[in-house]
Amino acid sequence: MLALAHNSMKPYSDSDIGLFKREYAIFAGSLNGILTMKFLLASFCVLLLSFSAHSQQVFCAKIPGYTGYAIPGQKGIQFDELMGCTEWTNPDLTLQYNVQIEAKGDMNIRLMLSNDGPSPAYLSFKLGDRTCELKVPPTGGNKKFTIVDAGVFTADYPGFYSIWIKPISKSGQYFPGIMNIQLCTPSADKIFFPTIPDRNASTVNLTYLNPVNESIQGMFVSANVPNAYDYQGTRVSAISNEMYRVGIANEENGRYIFMSWKNVKGYKKPSFKYSQFKNFQIDSSNEKISRIIIPYNWMPDQPISFSLIQTVDTCTEEHLWEARVYNDKKKKWHTICIIDGGNTHTLIKNWYSAVINSDPNTGNVEHKALFSNPVAITSGGKKYKLTQARFGHDIKGKCERKDYGAGAENDAFWLSTGGFSFPQATYGRVYEVKSKNNINLDDKILASFNPVK
Repeated sequence: MLALAHNSMKPYSDSDIGLFKREYAIFAGSLNGILTMKFLLASFCVLLLSFSAHSQQVFCAKIPGYTGYAIPGQKGIQFDELMGCTEWTNPDLTLQYNVQIEAKGDMNIRLMLSNDGPSPAYLSFKLGDRTCELKVPPTGGNKKFTIVDAGVFTADYPGFYSIWIKPISKSGQYFPGIMNIQLCTPSADKIFFPTIPDRNASTVNLTYLNPVNESIQGMFVSANVPNAYDYQGTRVSAISNEMYRVGIANEENGRYIFMSWKNVKGYKKPSFKYSQFKNFQIDSSNEKISRIIIPYNWMPDQPISFSLIQTVDTCTEEHLWEARVYNDKKKKWHTICIIDGGNTHTLIKNWYSAVINSDPNTGNVEHKALFSNPVAITSGGKKYKLTQARFGHDIKGKCERKDYGAGAENDAFWLSTGGFSFPQATYGRVYEVKSKNNINLDDKILASFNPVK
């Protein structure tokens, strides 16, 4: 256009006019091409943005098959670190898998399953309010797997969910094995579940704070398991320290009381000396820990009192550790065990109570215990109530299992672990009961530190 304006005073020849038409056509064609390309590029960008806004990449959270729980018990099924849930023969079992979903929404669920039979086998699958039937085609053996689609399920709220799987039919020796359960959603990174083969809940404890400068050489505590939390696989250490534990348990072989002691390299190995009970068993199958187990029909909702105290034999200069239990019917203390602790007393720094989930197949329920009237006796002979305790847990409670709790209520401390719920305690938090030190030390408590007659 500038060239046309510059030559506007000069008459044009036919050749000039022809040249102008050709140049203008080329220019117009180029301009039209550029505009067309710009239009196509803009349309592509709009389409790309629209596609990105309406579609997200889907990932799958894979729940290992070995993290499930067999209800009512584990007879007739195996949990294997490689194969998942396998060798399922018991038709009366229900499998429970637990998962925390932080973002509500739809999930496509599929399972990696095996079927060792010649024809399809069937399972019932339930999450939330929806149940579906899974048809599992033959896979050529119980160690060969295929993907089976369960369909779309909805998480209506952020929180904990249970997946329930029941057997319907099998065509081979076993019901379908489960290697994993896959929850596929754009929010898969907000789905949490156990990942390790150890299905026990975390071990939790309350360490009692010593308000005086003298070291503690003994303790009295009453322990109580509420009836609603009286599950198999509950082991309660009423009194514990770095070396010794005394308490109650409800396990596969029944109810019992116990005292345990550690074997520490570089220190004299503690040795059993005496028990007032005739029916007992000493379990030394673990190289690091030995236990005396005494069958004892303790009952839930009924506190049972224990004491653990260190004394020095004036004749032999042995450092003895004596654990006792109080018989409410006879109103007498009985010696569970006396241990020659050697030089292990130098290892003792902290005194605490603890709750242990000892059965891996009951990590899906909440285990709880109450601890009341904790009383300490110092090396100088002073006796006083302990009113503060600090919460702690094992390494599993740091990230793998945070379904635990602790607190103080009704003049007692409490601890719980398991059940797949939000944490009710934080590591290091100190809880306090309202009792004052050095009051209400009744005859039973005081007698717990006296020699048994």
